Amino acid sequence: MQLSWETLNNKAEELAAKIVKTDSSRRKTLESIKLVLDSNGDFIERGGHPLDMISQIKNAPEIIVDFSVDTDIEAQQRTSAYILSSVR
Repeated sequence: MQLSWETLNNKAEELAAKIVKTDSSRRKTLESIKLVLDSNGDFIERGGHPLDMISQIKNAPEIIVDFSVDTDIEAQQRTSAYILSSVR
């Protein structure tokens, strides 16, 4: 799936149809999502690419890896081990 404003909006509509029970709640939910996409979603169309963490760490060894998005401790440990073994 190509990431774009349109594909995100279509996916939101698909999920809202499955999850939100009433038409009025579904409409409000979709309006909220569209508002967020319209006001904050310009990064989507720029087509940013994730950084290669290994090359970033090699170039700037003081880099901080933020694990706050994923609270799975085991996944964080596996990621840390992978990064460190790749840098060494």
